[in-house]
Amino acid sequence: MEIASGGQTQHGGPHIYRVKQTTRRFLYGLSLLLVAFFFVMTVVHLEGFMRRPLSLSQLIAIDSFFTLFALLVCANASRRVLVYENAIEVAGWLSTRKLLRQEILGRRMGRLAWQAGGTSFYIIVPLDKTRKELKLPPFLKADKVFLSWMKAIPKIEAGTDNAR
Repeated sequence: MEIASGGQTQHGGPHIYRVKQTTRRFLYGLSLLLVAFFFVMTVVHLEGFMRRPLSLSQLIAIDSFFTLFALLVCANASRRVLVYENAIEVAGWLSTRKLLRQEILGRRMGRLAWQAGGTSFYIIVPLDKTRKELKLPPFLKADKVFLSWMKAIPKIEAGTDNAR
């Protein structure tokens, strides 16, 4: 997690944190490359350059799957974390989730697989066990304000509900 200098506020509003710009650009580029590759392969199949070309319905299914996958990668890379004085919010293309401080049991760390970079990310655990955990995006560009806000939330171990 990279630490930025200074807060990113807008007229006394929330502090806004995003995935590092280099990571976002890499993920956007990878998604675009993936979609372009399968588009080219579709044209190659349709023009008959392959020994056993796939049918149009198979090509549409494959292209649709990889296009949806690319959109999912871009949507995850575009999520933002808004830190308020008394709440935290994760906003994305399709949803926004917010937890107030009094609704938070604690925080713990998650970890990506080594194939995805192996970096850690914060998970905010709510008091209400029926609510889902709030997983912050990995590769988040954080500053001292963010880290001090997180430090004020009790740390809990994975698989337990005991805050310390």
